[in-house]
Amino acid sequence: MEAERGRYTKAWRDKAKEIKERSRYLCAACLADGVYTYDTLEVHHIVPLRERPDLLLDDDNLICLCRRHHEMAESGGIPQQDLYKMVEERDSPPEGRGLIFLGAGTPTGGLSV
Repeated sequence: MEAERGRYTKAWRDKAKEIKERSRYLCAACLADGVYTYDTLEVHHIVPLRERPDLLLDDDNLICLCRRHHEMAESGGIPQQDLYKMVEERDSPPEGRGLIFLGAGTPTGGLSV
């Protein structure tokens, strides 16, 4: 499919890495439930590429999810408006709430210092 083509470019790989870094290598949906999941992470296009290929690299259309939540989002199990809210929270975390990372990006719960 033509719209999927951009996923195989260096620009896409770089953007996906950037989104994971900005998300602190955590699944946004798990984090919304207070769970820190940093395994099986994937970057999801909230509005599918087949509908809007121009949003391939758009930060507001990209969210870091674990494989389980990615599959749920793909099947409509997580409403788009909920995903957009998680993106907004990623880009403007609440004051006083944070994560501490130890070693090579391994997150631990707690307040940032």
